[in-house]
Amino acid sequence: MRCYGRRSLGTVIGTLFFLAVFMGALTVIFFTLHSYNQYYQELYKRNLRDWERLREDFEIAEAKIDGSGGLRLIVKNESPLYVHLVQLWINNLTDNDHRWLPLDVVLSPGEQVDLGKETCLDPNKEYEVKVVSSRGNIAYARVQRAEEGIEEEGHLHLAVFSPDYTPPDEVVGDGDTFHLYVMYLSTLNLEVNLTELSLKFYDHATGTNITSAFTLEASTPLPVTLNSGESCLVSLLYSYDNDDPSLEELGGDRWVDIKVEATYVNGGTTTLSQTTRLALIVEGRPGMYVYEIRFRELGVWRRRLYIDVVVVDLDENPVNNANVTAYIDTPTVDGVYYDFTNVLGIATFGPYRDEGWYYIRVLNITKPGWVYMPEYNRETEDSYYFEGGL
Repeated sequence: MRCYGRRSLGTVIGTLFFLAVFMGALTVIFFTLHSYNQYYQELYKRNLRDWERLREDFEIAEAKIDGSGGLRLIVKNESPLYVHLVQLWINNLTDNDHRWLPLDVVLSPGEQVDLGKETCLDPNKEYEVKVVSSRGNIAYARVQRAEEGIEEEGHLHLAVFSPDYTPPDEVVGDGDTFHLYVMYLSTLNLEVNLTELSLKFYDHATGTNITSAFTLEASTPLPVTLNSGESCLVSLLYSYDNDDPSLEELGGDRWVDIKVEATYVNGGTTTLSQTTRLALIVEGRPGMYVYEIRFRELGVWRRRLYIDVVVVDLDENPVNNANVTAYIDTPTVDGVYYDFTNVLGIATFGPYRDEGWYYIRVLNITKPGWVYMPEYNRETEDSYYFEGGL
């Protein structure tokens, strides 16, 4: 009968341990490679979308109303890509009335289509039409009244967007640099010379001017000359500072509207302004709020009452060293008191020993570089009856 000693058992255990470590290493390597593969696939898709958006080119070749009010709206695909048209806007400039019509039209390269079929308009009024593609590009045109036989003067159109931080997928953080593209499109029937360009930034929710938080680092040189039907893409490189005083009362992620002001020369000097809503999301000041107010009784023979105010950030993490100002009414005295939060985000008031009702209302919370956002408070005030202690 063969006997196996401890050395054989140790060999088996060592082999099993080695296999476990080997399998664990393989799992980590597989997970890492899989994560990298997913990241680069998403990066490729995003770059492809941006490339297709910039290469896409379609135009409104004709926009007319006939004598009976029928609309002839010819849209032509001038790009080497397929164009998916998804929206048609018809703006009544006379009555300031706007209509939106959904589309589902795909144009192959060089193809054109009449989108005005079965659409009737008042031939005595002025209209503007906009056609939007699935990639976000827009074609504009003024509708010409055919019976008048007049030539429309056209317009200079502006649009602004960020290729780096496309909302809502990306948020511009403190110290980040990012590009903004300003697209010019001229439908004027003459040559124009673009000489100046400036951008102003506004908080979408409050309308606050936050332009001082953005610094222009570089831009495409001007002037540039455009003929009718030509477009130009001006690139601007900005940096962002969320410590700017204009953001003092603005906490959390903020949607930003961008107003473009452009100066061009076409016989005389003209300044054109146009606002793009919800163009960016930027990181505002860190926000904090009251997560909880709680009353604690401690002690057996000499019971005491403590009032805790718990302060957290927008991710519900404790905020340390925040100055909490509160109005407190006790059975014997009332007044305004201050205390700083600890590493757990708790400001403690007390101890109190008198029997009766206790009431607290948080008035303000301050911390350098932070914003108190009371609209997020889970509690702002509370009361409690304490039976008293010796």
